[in-house]
Amino acid sequence: MNNYLLLLLLVLLKDKGGGQSKQRTLANVPDVIGKDQVAAENRIRENGLNPVSESILIPGGKDEDEGKVVDQVPKSGFVRPGTDVKLLVSSGAAPSTPENDSAVHLRIEKDVEDAQKQILDAQATIIAARDMILKAIEEKDNPTKPVAGATEKKQSS
Repeated sequence: MNNYLLLLLLVLLKDKGGGQSKQRTLANVPDVIGKDQVAAENRIRENGLNPVSESILIPGGKDEDEGKVVDQVPKSGFVRPGTDVKLLVSSGAAPSTPENDSAVHLRIEKDVEDAQKQILDAQATIIAARDMILKAIEEKDNPTKPVAGATEKKQSS
């Protein structure tokens, strides 16, 4: 079983292009909610990611939260280096109106759609890796397959 795990690791690290292996790295998404915008953007950059800030008025929020990150997408986890990390930065309190609530709702829907796309992309990568592993296991278990239409020669005694 350990051989299969090692094989899985090798397959995931193998470069599809030339057959040479190269290590693929992932960047950790730090949690910067509650931090000052500048500090949050710097922390995101330090991790090899691209901060994309958007200022919003927060219905029912507080004016003292102005300039602080109130949400981020993705929230945490590992992503490819250079991935955008969307930071929602408070511009202060806003009166609660149907227009403000609708704008926040639309942003959330867009973020959910983006997250779903990332999940589907990751799922496709996992399925492709699984297929490569299964093929490698099959080839290891059956190193030679008979050619279709070939017959064995009978030995005469």
